[in-house]
Amino acid sequence: MKNLFLMLIPFLIISCSDSEDENFNLVGEWNRTAFLENGINVIQDCEALATFNFESNGNVVVVVYDFNSNGICEQSSTLNDTWQLSESTLTFESEGSATLNIIDNNTIELSSDETTQVLARN
Repeated sequence: MKNLFLMLIPFLIISCSDSEDENFNLVGEWNRTAFLENGINVIQDCEALATFNFESNGNVVVVVYDFNSNGICEQSSTLNDTWQLSESTLTFESEGSATLNIIDNNTIELSSDETTQVLARN
């Protein structure tokens, strides 16, 4: 669940050029491809199954996977939330904040404190 906080991000500041802003669309399903702590990728295969589905109606569904006590990878939680993009701020109904860095239309980084999640469009 340590990663759940970072996935439920209420205020994201978008760091990108104006041309990227105009072409970028967050709507769609994103998969977590990396979870960096102090620059080191600590993601396990199971955690990489996490998905973020941003819907055009302002809803977002986050599905998190983790190993159970028997070492089997399984869905550990699902969060249904809302999101809103206003100028350069993405707001979620839930807790936490991070900086959103748009690498390209298919890759983004969410950074908070000493951690960064990399998401790729599905």
